[in-house]
Formats: sequence, C-alpha cells, structure tokens
Amino acid sequence: AAERPRVGTGEVMNLMSVDAQRLQELTPYLHAIWFSLFQIGIALTLLWRELGAACLGGVAVILLTMPVTRAIISRTKRIQTDLMTARDARVDAVGEIVSSVKVVKIQAWESPYAARVRRLRAEEMRRLRRLRLYQAATWTLWSAVPMAVAVASFSAYVITGGTLDVGSALASLALFDILRFPLNMLPSVVNNIVDASVSLGRIQRFLQKEEHTRVAGDEKGDAVRIRNATFVHDGKRALRKSTREDGSSSSDEMSEREWEVALLKLQLADTAGELRKMNADDDSSSIEEEEDSMPAMPNLLALRRINFTVKKGEFVAVVGAVGAGKSTLIDAILGEVRKVSGSMRVNGRPALVGQTPYITNDTVRANIVFGSPFPYDDARYQTVLDACALRHDLALLPSGDACEIGEKGVTLSGGQRARISLARAAYRGDADLYLLDDPLAAVDAHVGRHIFHE
Repeated sequence: AAERPRVGTGEVMNLMSVDAQRLQELTPYLHAIWFSLFQIGIALTLLWRELGAACLGGVAVILLTMPVTRAIISRTKRIQTDLMTARDARVDAVGEIVSSVKVVKIQAWESPYAARVRRLRAEEMRRLRRLRLYQAATWTLWSAVPMAVAVASFSAYVITGGTLDVGSALASLALFDILRFPLNMLPSVVNNIVDASVSLGRIQRFLQKEEHTRVAGDEKGDAVRIRNATFVHDGKRALRKSTREDGSSSSDEMSEREWEVALLKLQLADTAGELRKMNADDDSSSIEEEEDSMPAMPNLLALRRINFTVKKGEFVAVVGAVGAGKSTLIDAILGEVRKVSGSMRVNGRPALVGQTPYITNDTVRANIVFGSPFPYDDARYQTVLDACALRHDLALLPSGDACEIGEKGVTLSGGQRARISLARAAYRGDADLYLLDDPLAAVDAHVGRHIFHE
C-alpha cells in the first residue's frame, strides 16, 4: 500500500508494453552472444594458420575496442534509465488529460496542458537523442572493426616479412568476411541487452514492491482500536537537491535510509513539542537545542498520536475541517498508510465507500452487485435501491438498472455515481465494518436526508 502512490499509470503502461516487449525481442537473439564469440574464435584460429602470428594484430584491434564499448554501454544504460523515467512522466500526463478531457475542455485548459505535454515530450526527446547518439557510436565502432582487423593483420604480416600471395590473401579475405557477421551482430545484441537489462530491472523493482497487508485483529475486541498511533504516507517522501554532471540541479527522492532517518527526526521533534506543551513551565532548553540541531523540513506525519475506538455495532461520525485527516484515518484502518508508532487492531471485513466512486463499464445492476460473494438476492437488492434513493434515477434511465454505464460512469451525474457506490457497499452481505468517506457530499440535501434516515 505504501508503494501505490509512487507507481503511476504511465509507469504501469510502459511496463506492460515497452519493457515486456523488449524482453520478448531479446529472447531470439540471446544465443548470438555465444555463437558470435564462437565464430570469431574459429575465424581467428584459421587466420593463424594462414597468416601466423600476424593475425594477433587483428586480435589487438578487437581487444582495444572492448574498453571503449564497455564505457559506451555503461553510459547508454544510465541514459536508458533516465529516458524511461521521462517516458513514464509523459504517459502519466497524457493519461491524466485523456481521463479528464471533459473538465479540460469546459475550463479551456488546453493551452497549459498542451504546454506541459510539450515540455515533457521535449525532455523525453532530449534523452532519446542522447541515447541514439551513443547507440550510433556503438554501431559505427563495431562496423569499422572488421576492416580494421583486416588492415591490422595484413600490415603485421607484411611488416614481419611475410609474402602475401594470392592464395593466402583470398583465404584471409574469406575468413575476414566470416568475421564481419558476428562483429556486426554484436553491437545490435549488446544494445538489445542494455535495453532489456534496464527493462528487467524496472519490472523486477515493480514486482518486488511491498504487498498490501490487512491490519491484524484479535476477533474478540472492538471493531477498531487505535492507541497512540502515528501514521505517515510513505508515497510522499521528501525530495533532496542534487547536482547533475552538467551542473544543473535536480530533485531526487530520498533513499530508504534517508527516509527512515527523517521519520525518526520528525517523531523526535513531534515528541519534543508534546513535552513542551505538557511542561510549559519547566526548563526545556535541552529540547529546544535538540530541535535547533535538526534540519528544517516539512512535517510529513499524516496523523499523530491518534487514539480512536469503535465498538461493534456502533455508528461513529468523524467531523473535521478540510485536510484534517479524515480520509487518512480511513486509509489507516484499511492499512493503506504506514504506522510508525503505537498500536492498531481492526476486527472484521471492511467495506469502503470512497470520495471518488469506483464505477465499471457495465450495467447499473452489475455495478451494485459487483464483488458480492453470495448469489443474487432480489429482495436485498430492492431494499438497497430504496435505501439509496435510486428508484427515481432508474426510472429516468433507458432500460432501468439494465442501462449500460459508460467508462468511469461518464453517463451518470456525480450524485448517481456516489449512490451506486454506496449501494454496492450496502448490498454486500459479508462486511462487518462500513467505512463511508463523505458519501453525501455529491447528493442533494433532501436525498442526503433520505439516505441518512434509511
């Protein structure tokens, strides 16, 4: 859950399309590594029989190109990683625009969004241009190697006093021609390996991200029990300033160790502030000195020292201003935010009605009964429709509850989407804990009053 905010839609799309495709394209050419080296070895052995020790001149040329190729490959891999990061950001931006194109058009935001996409695309093209230059350098270097090997071998043969007759020359040229294919094949395979290694690393990091784990319970206690707990959004890590090789500055995400140290410092500062409140009349100079020694950084703790209890069967409302942490409290109960201190127990299976309703491209009835572990219960379904004030809406829709809903509920109003999401949670028969995140915000006053009472 901590990793979810850090993985964008663009990254997932690139993993499924670009990265997976690169691994697939590399597979048929993997054997080119060993059979190219095998062909080179056989050709050099036969050249030794024709030219003797003079063929070592060609071997020297091949050996000299290896360090240069290694340096180019190392640099290419770094550029490839930067390119995929820029591509993820561009795909994320385009996906955001496409999913919210209605709002963009209504608000006439085409120009700023187009400028943003052009800026991201320009950065992607800049990195792509650098990558192609390095790949072209690799191709040029290895394309020149066969000719350089032939020139070096013939020159060494003549310098050492050998007589280059027609038979030896033709046989050697035939062997050099055999060398041409593996030496031309190697740069292509090497570039594919570099691309595939970057893609494999990205896929591996994605698959090794932390899995979501439900909050543990004791089955005999309260429905929710939180004691002196502090929570943090791991996906909102602070950024640190760094300087690139070209002198430009950039903002990089904190490493795992830096993030843990920052969290410990934030908790220490928070504890110091609490102690200062509890001992306002005492001398707190040591605490102030400790705070002064800490680097200035935003307080990233989402919820601090929370004590919260909900007994089974209770109806509890959490009221607060915007940004007070109401939605974060629900995320904490669901295990979507990280607990850094304190204790928490959640008993029972939760059902969530979020601020952003989840609507599938299906009929109204399919959206309501979606995810239910039990067979369709018409009596329960009709009761849910009445409780969520959906009768009037179904009468207006063509085909009633069999009406097809567009993607993400584009054919419905905000209030209708919210009530369908609420109806889905109410229809579930196996939930023990219902978490409603401002479910009445998008409905009219009289509809909200009906839902509240029913």
